Amino acid sequence: EKIWNIYKTECVLMEFERLLKERYPNKILYESQWIWNNVGNIYARLKVLYCSTKEYLVLFGTQDKQDGFSGVYPFMDVWDIMLTGQMISYNAEAKKSYPRTYKTGDISLLKKNESRRYSMEPMSYMIDYGRGSIWRAFWPGVIAPYLFQNYDSHSTYIQIKDCVKSLWQNR
Repeated sequence: EKIWNIYKTECVLMEFERLLKERYPNKILYESQWIWNNVGNIYARLKVLYCSTKEYLVLFGTQDKQDGFSGVYPFMDVWDIMLTGQMISYNAEAKKSYPRTYKTGDISLLKKNESRRYSMEPMSYMIDYGRGSIWRAFWPGVIAPYLFQNYDSHSTYIQIKDCVKSLWQNR
């Protein structure tokens, strides 16, 4: 059953990417690679679909249960649109500290300067859309994890390369 769930999830991701390319020709990267991403103790797969100086769109998710911290993005808002699985998320503020479950089709918004604790169930994938100053977010989201956590120069290089390719493709 696990193999079947992986297959179904990968089919959803490929079909979603195909539909985006069809709907937004020449905007979505022609070819990009899945890489590892590690931010806030969440180890997940990531694939850059679109990147500009003001927006990005990536596929993001995991095959196994993950639990961690969103981090704080002072220069951008981030929307997570669940494609498969589920994410449970909550804020540290008393008024927002109740856990909220996001399932397929649900949208979570992480506003500028907010942070959340969150967990992802196995086979949970989302479209991650960020809007704001994307290059200022490179430090906490791409460079700092490489320098201080995982030293994964391969994934860091590919993520930067795919972002630059997207910029070039959409100039």
